[in-house]
Amino acid sequence: MNCTSCGRPLPTGVTYCPVCGAPTPYNMPDQRPSSPYDQTEIAPPYGSSQNYPPLPPTMAANSNNYPPQPQNPYTNYGAGVAPQTPYDPYNMSSGYPSSAPPPPANPVGPGPYYNAAAMPGYPPGMQPGRYNTPPKKRSKVGCIIGISVLAFLFLCGGLIVVATQLGKNSATGNNSTGSNVPTNSSVVPAAAKILFAVQTSSDMNSNYEPTHVTTTFSTGKDVDLTFQVDSVGKNGYIKVRWYEDGQEVGSNILHHDAKNDHGYFGQPYDTAGDGAAALYWCTQPSCSDEQLAQVVNFTVTGTSAVPSSSNAIAVKDGKNNNE
Repeated sequence: MNCTSCGRPLPTGVTYCPVCGAPTPYNMPDQRPSSPYDQTEIAPPYGSSQNYPPLPPTMAANSNNYPPQPQNPYTNYGAGVAPQTPYDPYNMSSGYPSSAPPPPANPVGPGPYYNAAAMPGYPPGMQPGRYNTPPKKRSKVGCIIGISVLAFLFLCGGLIVVATQLGKNSATGNNSTGSNVPTNSSVVPAAAKILFAVQTSSDMNSNYEPTHVTTTFSTGKDVDLTFQVDSVGKNGYIKVRWYEDGQEVGSNILHHDAKNDHGYFGQPYDTAGDGAAALYWCTQPSCSDEQLAQVVNFTVTGTSAVPSSSNAIAVKDGKNNNE
């Protein structure tokens, strides 16, 4: 049987058209369903000129095996029971208006990716898997501390090297200033020919000749330095520098007359120590042009009961016994 409103075929026993919702002949007064054996062809949609292929005829169930479809009973007020949503065997109700309520927006409930916006580069409905946590940036504090420690160690090492070098230089300077006594390697040969035969003595005769030649003296006694002169007929100056324990303790300058051929210097020592004397030949009164001629060494030890006199100097002509 077809719907009298839209012409769509009706399932057997329905009271409302599943397409347009109009009451079917089964729900109209004084209407009875047609014979269950009637075969009905599906009519084309209302108002459509397109020909659809005929659907297979609907066969009603045998009345001998199944009871007839019951009719909806009427109430005392003449209104039937509220109709239920009819069954749509052809699933054709989606394109036509219906009184059925719209389906819920999210029938299956929220999900992790349901109805979510697609990520760029992925089709809708497909989402990428779980992203890995980006690696944490390594802290540079350890690197900075390591560099600082290395710089500190290098600085300390440099300071130690500098301090060691300064100590060596200081020790070298002390050694050089600790012993100012000149060496024989500094002797000038020309000056050594003028001043020669240098000796140390603890006593001399009246002719300024040594009577007790020695290199060991007692404190409080004079150290007499005797020498001979051959200036080849030239006047000049003779200078002596006295040393004890490497330090200069005194000096004297003696004017030399060309006629003199020997002389002496005397120097008292009040403390024990290592003594030395350096003899120079000069042509200037200040001995600014001094030339080293001789170097002698001696030792001062012990004490003496006789106090020493002041230092003495003299030159003498040994041939004529003139000073």
